[in-house]
Amino acid sequence: MKTMAVSLVALYVTGFALAGHAQPSTAQPPQGQQQYQGPIGADGKPMADNAANRTLLAQELLKVQSMDSIFADIIESMARSVPPNEQARLRSYMQKNLDVNSIRASAVQSLAKTFSVNELAAMVDFYGSDEGQSIQKKLGPYMTDLSPALQNVMQTAMANYRKQYPASGAQSTPAPSNAPAGAPGPPIRPRQ
Repeated sequence: MKTMAVSLVALYVTGFALAGHAQPSTAQPPQGQQQYQGPIGADGKPMADNAANRTLLAQELLKVQSMDSIFADIIESMARSVPPNEQARLRSYMQKNLDVNSIRASAVQSLAKTFSVNELAAMVDFYGSDEGQSIQKKLGPYMTDLSPALQNVMQTAMANYRKQYPASGAQSTPAPSNAPAGAPGPPIRPRQ
């Protein structure tokens, strides 16, 4: 599960970098050309940057990004994080119990809240292109390849932090047995 968390961090970093490239250009057009007016709506006019248009483009983005393929990659990554004799059971369980519609609705809401109409349109154009589709397919293997190095660096940084600041944050020793009622106990550690 730790590898999955690191993979999701890598996805966030990669998505952030790609989103950064999707921002509309502020450069002036060459003389004689019109300034880019943003995506064009069904009425032939530039789309207004409003919640309805953002939601429409966010839904389109999830279509071109093939959310089902993304979920399949995430489930496969999760399956590789458990012992081989549990992988098939985990895959089956997640395929039956992962609430894809809820995640899809949350993704649409978050995309519409975070990105402008121009940014969403640029991402739809990018992920709808041959290059965008190719990159989308390669993100899973990329994250799998990057995860061990990222995990190692993060663990080293956290170990160094705890050495430098031993009394801050999580304590590694339990509270004394004579601690007053309601005093915090030892930190809860996730199962490995």
